[in-house]
Amino acid sequence: MIKKTFPALHGGWLTPEQCLMARHALGFNVLDFVNQIDGIQRDTVNRLETGGGISEANDARLKAWFREAGVTFIENGVILSNRLWLLTPVDTTHADWAASVHTEPVIVRAMGARRARQMATLAFGKSTKLVPKQKKQAQNPWRQTARVTAVLTGPSSFPEDGPEAILDPVTPAAAWRKILRK
Repeated sequence: MIKKTFPALHGGWLTPEQCLMARHALGFNVLDFVNQIDGIQRDTVNRLETGGGISEANDARLKAWFREAGVTFIENGVILSNRLWLLTPVDTTHADWAASVHTEPVIVRAMGARRARQMATLAFGKSTKLVPKQKKQAQNPWRQTARVTAVLTGPSSFPEDGPEAILDPVTPAAAWRKILRK
């Protein structure tokens, strides 16, 4: 069954605005977002976010994934809770990895993938010289979706409750927090 109206905020169908706000708050573009959720296609998200209808099964999948990602829908927006994110480097031979002191997977407790990437950027970034032949500096790879994947972790030895933190590898928390306060 395809439903084209979105009657209720709580317990009803996911609205285009809710989906868009939650996806953006978590820091995902459409393609990266659909790669997170089994059984959801890019066309489904595009159709929903432009006011089209989606099936009950897809509505349920999206709402369940948002709940798992720590999204709570409120009347005028969304609230995010901390969740554990696994940031995994892709192709660490790329020149941009010269702008990072760390090239291994990272587990971060944060409110969304965007925030997890920001924390890794601050914790592991370093300045670089111009990249030969490209005449530009290497860019910190932790914010780049082509250089690092971000997925919710499954059960872990790290607790989800607690303040934002880079949990693995162990880093001096003051390093990235001090930069955030400026």
